[in-house]
Amino acid sequence: MKKAFFLDRDGVLNEEGDEETGVLFEPEKVLLTPGAAQAVKKIHEAGYLAIVVSNQGAVALSWYTMEDVYAVEKRLCELLWQESGHAPDAFYYCPHHRKGVIPEFSTYCENRKPGPGMLLKAAKEWDIDLSSSFMIGDRLTDMQAGINAKCSQCCFVLTGHGGKDEEKVRQEGFTVKNTILDAVEYLLNKYKENGECH
Repeated sequence: MKKAFFLDRDGVLNEEGDEETGVLFEPEKVLLTPGAAQAVKKIHEAGYLAIVVSNQGAVALSWYTMEDVYAVEKRLCELLWQESGHAPDAFYYCPHHRKGVIPEFSTYCENRKPGPGMLLKAAKEWDIDLSSSFMIGDRLTDMQAGINAKCSQCCFVLTGHGGKDEEKVRQEGFTVKNTILDAVEYLLNKYKENGECH
């Protein structure tokens, strides 16, 4: 079986978008977070898959469309490739939101983090051993999704929305790092030193 780093997208790989809403839907505004490209490279060099799992509930709210989501994804991959020659192996999105205005997306969905749906789907499609895999995110819901999917360990980063949930995350005992690169290096070193991920 394969092993993976599950990565939130906005605020972890790329900078958050609009200052007021935090949403990002314009590809020309995509900016990588510090160390993002090197982090993906290190993930691959260590033999892991890099799988993005991202809530995109603003689609349900009609703030932007899935076409916009894919356009941002394309630009993100271009920037990562330009800097390191590596990009995520797959992207999984949940466009659902209970308060949405688009009928097909305005419902509860187990894929929406903190639900584990996106991680479980990726694990099935890519033959991933979740107990040997990690979750990195900038929201408490990212940590909860990783736990609910039974990932080995979850690591919280302070880029993006990190500052908003930091206190809660620390109280619950999750590891906190400044950037995705810091988180990847920490998890790889911990696994290497201990011979296990727990």
